[in-house]
Amino acid sequence: MNGLSSSEFGRLFLQYRDRFVALADSYVHERAVAEDIVADAFTKFWDSRGSVELSTASPQSYILSMVRNRCLNYLRDTASHSRILDATVREDLASMEGLDPQFMISDELEQILSRFIATLPDDRREIFLASRFEGLSHTEIALKYGYTPRKVRREIGKALASLRDVLKSYL
Repeated sequence: MNGLSSSEFGRLFLQYRDRFVALADSYVHERAVAEDIVADAFTKFWDSRGSVELSTASPQSYILSMVRNRCLNYLRDTASHSRILDATVREDLASMEGLDPQFMISDELEQILSRFIATLPDDRREIFLASRFEGLSHTEIALKYGYTPRKVRREIGKALASLRDVLKSYL
């Protein structure tokens, strides 16, 4: 992994830190612990940058994998200290062990998008889906559903504004 400068590492840290903390927090359910786990993973990555080989993974995937493993370790340690491994911790461990770190972020985004689409009013949802997933133009959507092109533009604008609000905390 030769060649990652300190400024590139800084950009990587700034770009992914909050996302990784949010993800870690969703598993360990303690913000301070999640922040420590992510800081630890970034520090370990930087310290071992000369010996890390990233032939198939990006730096962010590698660090995310480290975060995931540290979350698993934390959950296991917490469970062993309390001597009670309740059903929710077991489910968290089982679900995390089967996840591929490269797809964790995209899966989370897909879930957010699905929930968002489900909350849209019917006409806005069909316009948004036709625009973004069917690739139809405003005119084609207007003809297909019997709306005016102006309404199509307005509804897409409202949907995108709402989506930005939903994604604000994630991004």
